[in-house]
Amino acid sequence: MPKQDGGALPPAVHRAPDVVNDQPDAREAVVRAWLLLGEAAAAAGTPARPAETASEYARRLSVAHDLPPASVERLTRLAAEAPTPT
Repeated sequence: MPKQDGGALPPAVHRAPDVVNDQPDAREAVVRAWLLLGEAAAAAGTPARPAETASEYARRLSVAHDLPPASVERLTRLAAEAPTPT
């Protein structure tokens, strides 16, 4: 699988700590970080597919953008356990 242009991902990675730190609730911070990753990945040409599970998407992002698989999958698991932000 060819690597995607990850131009949107580095800025998202740099913004992620601010997104997390601005949330008093750790679970909400994790969900917001996951959403930020998904938005950046979509902007980089790798949007989630309709029938794709979050775990499948995480694996695809890891390969397409050379992201650390364990970190992306951990974020995926944490986001799945957290409630959707309000």
